[in-house]
Order: sequence, then C-alpha cells, then structure tokens
Amino acid sequence: MITFWLIQIKRVILFSMKQKRLLVTLSLLIIVILSGCASIGGVSSGEINEIIGMINSGESDILISMSSEPFLVDGEVLPGVQLNSMFWNGLKSAGFRIENPVLLSAEKFIPGTSRWPSESKAAELFLQKYPDAKARLAVIGCDSGTVYLLTGKDVEGAVKIYAWGGPVR
Repeated sequence: MITFWLIQIKRVILFSMKQKRLLVTLSLLIIVILSGCASIGGVSSGEINEIIGMINSGESDILISMSSEPFLVDGEVLPGVQLNSMFWNGLKSAGFRIENPVLLSAEKFIPGTSRWPSESKAAELFLQKYPDAKARLAVIGCDSGTVYLLTGKDVEGAVKIYAWGGPVR
C-alpha cells in the first residue's frame, strides 16, 4: 500500500515538473521572440538607421515629409512646414552628418520621465502634447556628440519624426 502511494506521489511530482519545464520553455521562447523585435509597437532600430542614412545623404525632402507638424528642435518648437523645411535643408546645406553613429538606446518615450537635452518650457509642453503613446526616443552617439531623435508612427504605420536634439557633448 505504501508503494502504491509513493508511485502516485512520484507521478504527481513528475507531472508538475513537466508542466513547469513546459511553462519555462514557452516563457523563454516568447522572450526570445519579443527581444528580437527592438521596437514592439514603435520604430525599429533598423528604421532609426534609415533616418540616420537619410540625414547623412542629405535627403531633406523625405525628412521634411516624415517630420511632425509642429516639430521640436532642442528646446524650440517649429510651427509649420516652412520652418521644418528650413531646419532639414539647413542641416543639408551645412553638410551635417552623423559620423560613426552608435545607437545607444531606443526606448519607449515617457513624457516627464524620459531624458530630453533641453529643459525649456516649450520643449516640456511639446513633449507632453504631441508624441503618441508608441513614441520612442533614440539616443545616438556619434563623432560630434549625442543626437536625440524622438520618433513614432502615423496612423498608416509610416515613421514619423517628432523631435531632434543635439548634437550634445
């Protein structure tokens, strides 16, 4: 009789161990799958690299079309396409490039919590009002300092650039 109960206990223990192993295996699989996606619900690191490529190749027309209206540059809000155009075309005319870029981070943007290079009241108000819930803050190290890009997606899923900060040393 004792042997019978010992066998039953052993079955329960083995069954629960199998369930635990299965649960752990499934959890790890989910984590691996999700970690391969640097941008669950937001802009991916690949898309950030594409933006850097457009900046470096002077594709200001595309950058203008991707930028939000209004657009934030450091601590100044640029209302309207004309000022936005002046910013991107100015970078192009100056020959600005993000040399040797390294994506330091690309995290979900949380107003009031995420770090932005300017503490102006205009920047604070913009950052609370305009970026959507899926906005991501990319921090890019480069030869000229640190560049901040606040990005998101529009309703069609196209990349949107809300703000530019830097380069900051």
